[in-house]
Amino acid sequence: MKILTVVVAVTLLACAVTVALPHPKAWAESEVPVGAASVNLTTDHLFPNDPALVRAFIPTGSKSVKCMATMNETTFATMGSVFFCGERDSPVYGSGVMITILYPAAAPSNYATSLTVWQAGARQYGPPVACTTAQIPDCM
Repeated sequence: MKILTVVVAVTLLACAVTVALPHPKAWAESEVPVGAASVNLTTDHLFPNDPALVRAFIPTGSKSVKCMATMNETTFATMGSVFFCGERDSPVYGSGVMITILYPAAAPSNYATSLTVWQAGARQYGPPVACTTAQIPDCM
């Protein structure tokens, strides 16, 4: 009986210490993370002087360089495409993520692509804005 009492007392003490100690948070309390978002790009996001280049800025409110994007559906599937994302700041729309798609040939007039986009610390996913409209310094 004494052994059982000691085991129960030690277990309760261990639980109390574990609960009382501070725990690191997965996110800062000021940041409420949002998940990934579905984004649709069209001919509006084709680069003005290069119809084989798509660049779109998505306002997220995050300055994190950690981003991911995947292509879902498209009207223009072609081998040799290059696709990436990166953190950018727009003087008009604030912080967010820039999506860049380089095709080996000009996109068709009915171009449309659906993407899933994620950026660490994103507070929102605004509608995609053409790179030139967002006035991104390295857009040109």
